[in-house]
Amino acid sequence: MGNQDEAVSLELAREVYEEACTALDDIGWTYNRDDEELRIRTRVSGDDIPMDIIIEVRPKTGILRVLSYMPFKINEDKAIDAAIACGEVNCRMVNGSFDFDIDDNSIRFRVTTAYLEAKPHKEVYPYMIHLAVNTVDDYNDKFLMISKGVLSIQDFLASFE
Repeated sequence: MGNQDEAVSLELAREVYEEACTALDDIGWTYNRDDEELRIRTRVSGDDIPMDIIIEVRPKTGILRVLSYMPFKINEDKAIDAAIACGEVNCRMVNGSFDFDIDDNSIRFRVTTAYLEAKPHKEVYPYMIHLAVNTVDDYNDKFLMISKGVLSIQDFLASFE
């Protein structure tokens, strides 16, 4: 990619970033901007566990992504159960996924969209944000209960039947 292409890519990335900020303004959320890294951080109170949301624009790959890391690590003896639970949930989702990191026993939710030659439609931003919040709110307490041994993987899997 030449310098001119990189400049166009960065310009488009900045436009996508500004539209993500506007989407948060439109829904009345407070957030912290990192204009250099094209990253937004916000916190949302769910039904049970507060959720940190990160919105990133990645100029080199042309990706907009919304991330939410669980505010806890999975207990070592429940790592396999958590990985199975993430896989089961992912099989049922239409958009987004939970990623289990076996190296540090963390779980994050991730949803992405590409903006290769044009900005996403303005409705994509609130959709991605709400999808992340609603999905994380639906499962974060279950992952925590699996980690603490309060919810067995068998009972978790049976809840889908």
